[in-house]
Amino acid sequence: MFIRNPVWLASMGSSHRPYSKAEQKRFSEQPEDLTLLRKWLEHTANQAFPTFLAQTDAQKKTRETLTSYMKEALQDHPQAHELIPQWPVGCRRLSPGHGYLDSITHPKTQIRVGDITKFTTTSIVLQKEKIDVDVVICATGFDTNFKPRFPIIAEGKSLDVEWEDEPQNYFGLATAGFPNYFTLLGPNSPLGNGPVLVGIEAQADYICKILNRIQCQSILSITVTESAVKDFLAHKDRFMPSTVWGQGCRSWYKNHTTNGKVLALWPGSTLHYIEALQEVRYEDFDICYIGNRFAYLGDGLSRLEQHTDADLAPYIRSHDDGAILGSKFEYQKKPSGF
Repeated sequence: MFIRNPVWLASMGSSHRPYSKAEQKRFSEQPEDLTLLRKWLEHTANQAFPTFLAQTDAQKKTRETLTSYMKEALQDHPQAHELIPQWPVGCRRLSPGHGYLDSITHPKTQIRVGDITKFTTTSIVLQKEKIDVDVVICATGFDTNFKPRFPIIAEGKSLDVEWEDEPQNYFGLATAGFPNYFTLLGPNSPLGNGPVLVGIEAQADYICKILNRIQCQSILSITVTESAVKDFLAHKDRFMPSTVWGQGCRSWYKNHTTNGKVLALWPGSTLHYIEALQEVRYEDFDICYIGNRFAYLGDGLSRLEQHTDADLAPYIRSHDDGAILGSKFEYQKKPSGF
């Protein structure tokens, strides 16, 4: 087994397991139980964000716990000191690692830690030795840069050239100089900050809000401004040194460098990201219209007035139930037992 760098394993106490037929039946018949399980899984994942802040008690406690777990699993393995990372937990993406330590300690397994220099037709060459092999199974080393795999060209510029050194992006969604171009999981998305799917959903909702305005207000193009991207990236770069992602490990978060900029991640938690995307900051975009920008006002009638059975006085009610701007922040309390 060839290991370029050690990894922190997050499989201790893992809830990844098959669900019994009885559990599946209960979830089908009592969907509120399934909802509660899903909520607990997401709540637990969101709760972990302080671990990614470099000097927090959560980071220190997690590192102590995982170090103890890995030492116990590796027991007296002669290369244990090479297999436990020397950087903070989360500096590189955590590995689920189910069965990984068991495979390392198996009597038939031999470990080589370090970079592979090259492959030949019959061997793998390391810095200090060559090992003959019959089959090579690659489990990592994928190209994770953000350059597109096909040409994306706008205003005479190609995105793969623009992003050659650094993928400069706005909120993981938009790129200056590329009108009407939006992405899911672009640079600076919440890829390692907590639950990922809900972040993708927030991005899709944000893009759909823009598409709705394009459709309804005769917009020809909408492009994030250079100044908005510059200010956002400046904030991101100021924030990242306080996180474990900015510490001394080689990571794809930093384009496979040790001390480079964090390019992949959002400067905050996943919940922080969702909150930031609640409203589109149209002041950060240049908008070009087809004709008069107010043509969407049409014939002067509201959509309500086009329906003969509509209540034309919806604003009259017995009490004010609208949200008050600047009112006290309210939130839903977590279920008991969480």
